[in-house]
Amino acid sequence: EGDTMREGLAFAKLADLDSFVVKGTVPEERVQSVKEGCAVRWWIASFPAEVHQGKVGSVGYVAREKNSRNWLEQETARVFDIRIAIAAKSARFQPGLTVSFEIVVGQVPGALVIPLKGLHYDADGSFVYLADGQKRRVKLGEEEKGEVQVTAGLAKGEGILVPRDDR
Repeated sequence: EGDTMREGLAFAKLADLDSFVVKGTVPEERVQSVKEGCAVRWWIASFPAEVHQGKVGSVGYVAREKNSRNWLEQETARVFDIRIAIAAKSARFQPGLTVSFEIVVGQVPGALVIPLKGLHYDADGSFVYLADGQKRRVKLGEEEKGEVQVTAGLAKGEGILVPRDDR
């Protein structure tokens, strides 16, 4: 009582809780590796320990400017919209939640990876220091989450020197 109603003014929104879809964005430099059907791990911001599964349902065809709230970002990022299909249901899945997600775009079974902190560069390229202090040249593959794939120059089981985090 007392509210003003006008034509075209929404006064209620109804949500279909029978299905749940996560909407997100992918940076334009990564969109080429994201395809429909790619596996997705996602979690609700307020429950980060509960990881859920889904699949990429669709990838947008046209890039758009990212709506950045961070005034420190100097460059305007361009992103593609994606939709993640979720099969599971939970009372925690509510419209408008903030979620984070990881898209599995490629796995290399048996890949040899090392922490980026153990990697060094000079004019001749990349190298690591073995546990005995010997310098060894390495060739690198993909990099992700603080690790890099070593494609040549290092064998499984060879230890490398990595700076300690507690100093």
